[in-house]
Amino acid sequence: MTKAIPKIPLLAILMILLFRPPLFAQSAEKKNEEARPRFELPEMVVTAQREKTEVKEQPRSVTVITQEDIAASPAENVADLMGREAGVTVRSVTGTEKGAGIDLRGMGDTYGSNVAVLVDGFRLNPSDMSGPDLSSVALSDIERIEILRGGASVLYGDGAVGGVVNIITRTGDKKPSAKLNASYGSFGETSLSASSSGAVRGLTYAAGASGYDTDGYRQNSALVKRDGSLRLGYTLFEHLSVSAFGAAHNDQYGLPGPVPLAYETDPDLRRLSRWPRDNGASQDQRGGLSAEYDAGKYGRLSLVRGYRNRTNQYILGYSPLLPVSAQTDFINEDTRTLSCVYRLDYRLFSLDHRLVCGADSYDAGYVRTEISKAERTNLKLSSLGFFAENRFGLPGAFKFTLGGRTHRTRVLFREDQNRAAASAPAWLNGPVTDATWDNTAFEAGLTWEKITGLTLFGGYSESFRTPNADELAFSSQKLKPQTGEHWEAGGRVQAWTAAEISATAFLTRIQDELYYGEDPVTGIPENRNFENTTRRTGVEVVAKYYPVDPLFLHASYTYIRAEFEGSGALVPLVPQHKADLGAEWQVLEPLTLSADLQYVGSRPDGNDFEGNNRYPELPSYATLDLKATYAWKELRFFTGLNNLTDEQYSIVAYSESFYPMPGRTYYCGMTAEF
Repeated sequence: MTKAIPKIPLLAILMILLFRPPLFAQSAEKKNEEARPRFELPEMVVTAQREKTEVKEQPRSVTVITQEDIAASPAENVADLMGREAGVTVRSVTGTEKGAGIDLRGMGDTYGSNVAVLVDGFRLNPSDMSGPDLSSVALSDIERIEILRGGASVLYGDGAVGGVVNIITRTGDKKPSAKLNASYGSFGETSLSASSSGAVRGLTYAAGASGYDTDGYRQNSALVKRDGSLRLGYTLFEHLSVSAFGAAHNDQYGLPGPVPLAYETDPDLRRLSRWPRDNGASQDQRGGLSAEYDAGKYGRLSLVRGYRNRTNQYILGYSPLLPVSAQTDFINEDTRTLSCVYRLDYRLFSLDHRLVCGADSYDAGYVRTEISKAERTNLKLSSLGFFAENRFGLPGAFKFTLGGRTHRTRVLFREDQNRAAASAPAWLNGPVTDATWDNTAFEAGLTWEKITGLTLFGGYSESFRTPNADELAFSSQKLKPQTGEHWEAGGRVQAWTAAEISATAFLTRIQDELYYGEDPVTGIPENRNFENTTRRTGVEVVAKYYPVDPLFLHASYTYIRAEFEGSGALVPLVPQHKADLGAEWQVLEPLTLSADLQYVGSRPDGNDFEGNNRYPELPSYATLDLKATYAWKELRFFTGLNNLTDEQYSIVAYSESFYPMPGRTYYCGMTAEF
């Protein structure tokens, strides 16, 4: 092993990066021009109301990550990029972007089913507990990311509990351009991508292709992935436009598994793998068609039809005594979505109104074949929802929002066993579980903007989530949907055209929350509905500041207490404290330095539900990432160090089995734009 680089004191690094030389003091007029584009208050978002509205009009906490933010961030993948935001926690068990996910507002181990992740409005959540595959979205394709915190089932239906993330890709609505990107980093990490977008005679296009390879920080943690995407749009008539999109993702990856506590604290042993031959591969294709008709004062109607096919094969617990074919398990999933949304601006009782209403349907066929266990899980799911949301202005600079949804979900679930028939194996079909669940959701919100630059807001919303395929398969009980109530209040202020601060306090109470844990009577792990209501209370604070033109500072702090009412036990794997401090300093016109310091507090072990004293808690950790970017004509050179102090940490652990994250890593590369 190479000799470790001495750790650098964090205070010294921060003092260097935050130094304010008077050389860069400039006029207030120029400060106004350069500060505002990185502020969120003027930003337009589509996720919050399925319609373009300004952030300051939203009665809830919203974050927009722009292309400028992506370019400046030291993050190398989508999950790490979002994990630096308030209320967002990254989850990972491989140390790479494969299998990495994001948790909003302390959902814990079921984050994959409690946070709705969309790509251009198309849901990425699967029918099981594996969670959205963020590695299937190339960072180079992203135009912006919108994070909507809190219950949002009125507009987005099932699973929008902790919040909604909408990843918006490039559409090609500007003049034709092309971009090439190449980088190299630690552990043989190589990345290549090419993209082009533009508009030509009414036709818009955006195309991209990328490849990524890494050997990984740990033994058997390699990842190889390939991505391609294409989006076309055309205006047929003056008021009618259509578009088509498609994306394909293929990968191969190792599954290193956990290490015991004694290994986790050793810099060499933590890089080993308990299962050096476990692996997986997946293929993911998605596409769709959309059309929008603008009838002027009579409103706008949009239709979106989406398709997705996901296949995944994997080996868990490899044995050299068996052929590979006898221990390879498979998942096949086909998804069809249809969304119809009508938007209308109108005036009633001398008040301006904006109505968004529509219907959405979701159909999925899911089959998991576990050859290793001689079991097969079948799920057919169909859902249909109708929703409406109306926003209108009131005297006194108030804006009020009311919305509701009615939603029906039907599942047909069956578990089969592989039995020998004559000399050949045969599947014996199990009994069919036919369940229908009817859910409703309601929301109300209020914003006040009497003083320029200051917005106060408050709101109430409801959410629901139905059991997924994994939860139905591993349960001895008749599961039912969980329901939630969400309250939040806060404010946003922009001061002196150089600073912006937002703060939100929230309370979430969930009844019958679905979880996987030990039965308190039998001690057998299974999926259950919590008997006690779960409560999550917290505060999110975000600040952005331009002390001088070349220096941009941003910081956030999140406090979340996720607990079971009655017992006071904390929800496992949810840190109470999380903070992020970042700086971007344009040392010279072509040279920019970026730094990001992140702190994540301690949290209970993933299997520690009763009293939080059965296993040691996961310790807190802090990481410091640095990046330097140099621009020359159409070229941009960059280099960075992540986890500069070589912090040894794990994000998750179950029963003292830890999943180590990478130590110090570096990368460098170049981007060319034409």
